Amino acid sequence: MGYRGGPPVVEGLDLEAPPGRILALLGPSGSGKTTLLRAASGQVGSGTPGVDWAGTVEGRNPRATAMIFQNLGLLPWKTVEQNVELPLRWARVPDRRARVREALGELGLTDHARHWPGQLSGGLAQRVAIARALVLKPQLLLMDEPFSALDALTRERAQQTLWELWKAHQPTVILVTHSIDEAAALGHRVAVLTGRSPGRLHGVFDLPFSGESPAERRRAPAFFQATVDLRAALEGRP
Repeated sequence: MGYRGGPPVVEGLDLEAPPGRILALLGPSGSGKTTLLRAASGQVGSGTPGVDWAGTVEGRNPRATAMIFQNLGLLPWKTVEQNVELPLRWARVPDRRARVREALGELGLTDHARHWPGQLSGGLAQRVAIARALVLKPQLLLMDEPFSALDALTRERAQQTLWELWKAHQPTVILVTHSIDEAAALGHRVAVLTGRSPGRLHGVFDLPFSGESPAERRRAPAFFQATVDLRAALEGRP
């Protein structure tokens, strides 16, 4: 799988995202994680020999899929509530104000509705991006390194917020990350990619956690072993 006219970015990959669960794509830069995310959204890969779209039909329906980018993509000339309303406008959803109020309330952003993105902390801006992604109640949520710009404590709080929202709505989530800790704290399944151009799937790990939040996982004895196993896979060890 690759971009038109270029060499393969990822090849030899067979991977399934469990419905209603969180799949973490873990790997170094250049291993094809973002390309896989774009393939899941239907942006690349369509018509490519060897690409099986089974189970990703929703990825080509804009009302069934939402994506959070690494740079968040908030429009600086629109307020928080206007940014959150954008997907509803594009989809021509009626009663948009009620949906926006609900999303802002769920993310604790009601008091910031009239603020501009430039007035927000990194953690609040991240919440706005999540609210905008979830306002359409998508079946598939794609996240490309969404917490990478946050400091350690804010990042853990953002992970907890994501988990609570996932628990409430249970969309299928595909999360791209470089962080072993983040993959183990959030993923029900972790796919480890190695190599560069093309990246390959080194292994898939179904983690031994069920309903635990990231904070609860980090206190569990199995968490340390999960990070050890994921690190070994990243380093190409069996």
